[in-house]
Amino acid sequence: MYYSYKDIVESLPIKKNSKSSLWVKLFVRKASFPLTWILINLRCSAWGASILSICVALTGFGFLLIDNELSRITGVILTQLWLILDCVDGNIARVQKKSSEYGEFVDAISGYYVTGFIFLGIGVAAYNTSSIVSSPYLIGCIILGGVSSVSGLLCRLIHQKYTYTTMVVNDNASAIPENEAKQKFSLQYIRSRVDKELGISGLFMPFLIVACVFHIYDLMTFFYCLFQVVSLIIITLYYAVKAR
Repeated sequence: MYYSYKDIVESLPIKKNSKSSLWVKLFVRKASFPLTWILINLRCSAWGASILSICVALTGFGFLLIDNELSRITGVILTQLWLILDCVDGNIARVQKKSSEYGEFVDAISGYYVTGFIFLGIGVAAYNTSSIVSSPYLIGCIILGGVSSVSGLLCRLIHQKYTYTTMVVNDNASAIPENEAKQKFSLQYIRSRVDKELGISGLFMPFLIVACVFHIYDLMTFFYCLFQVVSLIIITLYYAVKAR
C-alpha cells in the first residue's frame, strides 16, 4: 500500500506534539516526516524503524569513541538521526494504525540504549578534546560520562519499577505516574517537563551540536553529569516518599 506525505503529516495528533520538547516540536518532528515517507513506502514497519534506531544509536556511540574529528562529527550526526528515527517509528505505527503496548516497549528499548551509552561516548570525546581539564584529570571526563549514563538508567529503572508496582497493587492502569504527569503543575508534571526540555530529546541535541563545533564536550559532560545525578536524587526521594 502506498502512503502519501500528507497521510504521514496528518497522522500526528496535535495533543501528542504539544507534549514534546521544544526541540522536537520545532525541528525533529518535521525532519521525521520525509524519512517516514521513504521508509514506510519501502515497507519498513514501526518495529523495523525502532530496531534501526538502536543500530544507529550504537554506531553513533562507537564513532564518538574514536579519537578523530571526522569520527566525532559522524557520531554526533548519527545521534541526531537516532532522535529523528525515534519519531519515525511512531509515525509509521499511527499511519498504519498498528500502535500497541509492545511497540512502545521496543521504542523504549531504543531510549535505554541511548541513555546507557551516549553520555559515556561524550565523556570519551571530552577526554580526547578537552582544553580546560589538565592531563592528569582527563580520565575524570570518562568517569563523569559513565556516572551520567548509570544515573540516567537508574532514573528510568526506579520510575518503571514504581509504575509496575503501582499497577500490581491497584490492579488498575489509571493509577500509574504518567496520569499524574498529565495534571499541570503537579510535581510529576514539572519533573517530566524538565526532563523533556533538558534531556536527550530536548536541549541535549542542540548542545551536542554546539559541543561538536566548539569542542566543548567537557562542559557538556560536566553539565549532564550534574543534571543526571540531581535528577536521580530527586526521583529516588520522590518515589521513596510516595511508597511509604
